[in-house]
Amino acid sequence: MRLWRLLLVLLFASGAEFARATTVVLERVVCPACEHDFVGSAFGSWFQRGDPNPDLTNSLFSASHRFESCPYCLYSTLRDDFDTKLAKNRRGEIRAALAREPIDLKPLPEAALKAVRAKPDVAASAVEFRLAQLCAPEPGDAIKQIERALAAYYSRGDLPGLSEEGRTLYVETASRAFAEDSVAAKHPVLFYLLGEFQRQAGQTEQAVVTFSRVLKLGLELRDEYLATWAKAQSKLAQAGNTKIVSREKGENAEDTRNGVLKKKLPEFLAALKRGRPSREWSLPAGKDVPAKFRLSTTLGAACSLAKEGHSPACEYIVGVLAQGDASELEEWFISQGIEALAHHPELAAEAVKNAKFRVAVVGEAARYAVQGGAVPALTTGFLAEKQKWSPAVSAVLRAARVRGDVSIKPAIFARLGGKRAYEFLSDSRWYLSELGAPEDLPQLVKLAERTSLRRQEEGWDPGWSERGEFEDAMRSIRLRAVIRDLARAR
Repeated sequence: MRLWRLLLVLLFASGAEFARATTVVLERVVCPACEHDFVGSAFGSWFQRGDPNPDLTNSLFSASHRFESCPYCLYSTLRDDFDTKLAKNRRGEIRAALAREPIDLKPLPEAALKAVRAKPDVAASAVEFRLAQLCAPEPGDAIKQIERALAAYYSRGDLPGLSEEGRTLYVETASRAFAEDSVAAKHPVLFYLLGEFQRQAGQTEQAVVTFSRVLKLGLELRDEYLATWAKAQSKLAQAGNTKIVSREKGENAEDTRNGVLKKKLPEFLAALKRGRPSREWSLPAGKDVPAKFRLSTTLGAACSLAKEGHSPACEYIVGVLAQGDASELEEWFISQGIEALAHHPELAAEAVKNAKFRVAVVGEAARYAVQGGAVPALTTGFLAEKQKWSPAVSAVLRAARVRGDVSIKPAIFARLGGKRAYEFLSDSRWYLSELGAPEDLPQLVKLAERTSLRRQEEGWDPGWSERGEFEDAMRSIRLRAVIRDLARAR
């Protein structure tokens, strides 16, 4: 079976679940600019429920067409292009461009700049797109140019104005490349997307023509998915519909669940205060659904609402944390629930003040998340290698990240250099990704390079995962510095 055919089946099969979870495999990647190796990742399996959107967002295809940055120099390109060799003079040009402070990047649209200034964390993928433009090789293979334009569209994140820019790039490059049917036949998915992006851009007449060619191609190839989607999108184009239509069946599931919880929270809070069992303060589910799963679903929704600033959800989280004993409280909820409280501490202050926590260290973590002050002794003891790891330690580290508490950063670095750093590797990576600074990069490089990627050992090497976490933090710190420079523009 040809590769593109396999992709189409994976992308368009309706309602099928191809894997129980999305998994990634780690790979050694060598940057063609700085020639440093680092831990890259590729998809081992992809979990999808239902159809992807017509522009193939929320699919393996969109996830595979993204830009990636070297954590050591920020050279950015398509994931598969890291294998491409750069000419010596081009490599020198890119190195010099990336070494400038600030890096001279094409400005973001004004609407995108406003979003970056308000919420910088939404800009990382868009900045990688700008870096990829800076690092782009000389114009060559037309299909590669199309794939880069597609990655630009998928890298827009939540920034306004970048969808249009990526879409325009795609239509311009793909229209030229797919003028010949013989070329389009070799890349049917990319050809289909040309019609979809023409439709979105208001070029409805051109879109109808393109979808007609896609439909013909689908029939010739006996590809029912390609033909079905071409028909559906062609009807939209003929009606003048340019909206980006979502078909993701699970897209509104979280909103629906959160909405139900909002209505139920007064009832749940009353049950909590009366000390009733968890079934009376959990969202309903099917008769065969375990009570623990029902509670997890409810707690996840409560965390989501609390981060949005919903006061009753904050009170509910405090109530669950206070009432539960060590055997009832799930590890993930201790850490994520307390992290959620730190986003809007003023909404949880009264509930935390009045709560009587059955697990003392959970109460300490909750009070730190809401009131600030000194970092709880359990966490400082863990960082000093005098205490064992516990979910409460994770909760404090997450809360410290949200609160912007840099007082424990030296202790985190010291602990990462010791034994059993893997116990809190994920939490420390998120902490350093947000609170780390350029001056912290030498320490992260030193920690990362403790694991060599040149060894070829059988089985999974946990050192690779550890190195990847450090390199992720390095990449985030470098990208945030670029984002700050972009936000100062104009």
